[in-house]
Amino acid sequence: MKLPFATFFKRVAAFIDQAALLLIIPCLIIIYQVDEPMAKTLIEWITFSPVLGGVAVIIFRIVFHRVDLKLLIEQTEKGSVAAAILSSAVMIFVAILFAALVLWAKA
Repeated sequence: MKLPFATFFKRVAAFIDQAALLLIIPCLIIIYQVDEPMAKTLIEWITFSPVLGGVAVIIFRIVFHRVDLKLLIEQTEKGSVAAAILSSAVMIFVAILFAALVLWAKA
């Protein structure tokens, strides 16, 4: 049995990934030294992107309320081509939706 917050903590751990922080922090400091407004804009969009991602997930769950992603992944791992095609379509839909939300927010 999975603990209710086990996946939550696994997802939060992505924010403290050492490899990502090693890439982000020094370069962000350099960008800040070279072009302060650009660094502030970058930080603003990095902060805003999870909000847009969350909205994309909510819209996906409303539109495709019958699609069970866990079941799709399990079936794909077992070799189901149909499940792989459907999960690919879901990923493409969410990616296009996220891009549309970014473009809408930027307008």
